[in-house]
Parts: sequence; C-alpha cells; structure tokens
Amino acid sequence: MDTGVTCGREAKPNQSATSRDPHCGFIVYVPVGSIARGEELVTTGGSGKTFACAICHGPSLTGLGEVPDIAGHSPTYIVRQLYGFQTGARTSGMAQLMKAVVEQLGQDDMVAIAAYVASRAPRSEEGLTTPSTTSPPQ
Repeated sequence: MDTGVTCGREAKPNQSATSRDPHCGFIVYVPVGSIARGEELVTTGGSGKTFACAICHGPSLTGLGEVPDIAGHSPTYIVRQLYGFQTGARTSGMAQLMKAVVEQLGQDDMVAIAAYVASRAPRSEEGLTTPSTTSPPQ
C-alpha cells in the first residue's frame, strides 16, 4: 500500500483521521449548536429519541468489552455507521443491537451525535490514557 506524509511523518492514506493523531487532527464544520445537541442525545438519549451511548460504549465512549470505542472518530465515519445501522446496510449481530438506537434519528440528529462524539478524546493505543494526557513524541 502506498504511504503519504502526514504532518511530516510517513503515514498510510487517511491514517490521521483513522487513528486521530494528536498532532494532526481533522477539522470538520458542523451547524452551530450541533455539539451541544449531540451531547444531549449522546448523554441522555434526547428525551427518549434514542438511548444514552454510555450504556454500551462506556462513560468516556472508549468502548466496553466487545462494544467498540466511538470517541474521537471522524464525524463522517460516525454518520455513515449510524446511517448504515438505520437502513440495514450494516447487518452484524452488533449492528442489530444498534437498530433500535438509531430508529428515530434524523439526519440532523446523526450529524449532532457525530459532532459531539468526534470532539471527545479517543482511547490511546494502550487503552489507558488519551492523547491529551500523553507526552509529545521525542
């Protein structure tokens, strides 16, 4: 596979967005109020519109057991996954669990959820700290 240069370092294509390189993030523009609306949906379920994400993904959204981490992922990736769960394009066992979660969400809700989730600190590779608490590379 070809490699490119990301922030002056060799990287696979799209590696910065995938691994959320703390030195080279991504910038995504979302409608005003999306992060706050997303926080409401993610943390409380939005008054019954969905379920609080922390129930399955953990309080910091970095995953629990076999349930994957979602914190810090690209908003585009998050929206695509939510839409795939809703339309049935995603059909794994875990996807079936998400069907009820996304059933009542509209496109604006998905964008808001993605904006909030992307703004959260991702799990580090060690799973113990987030990049914001780690030392810069030497």
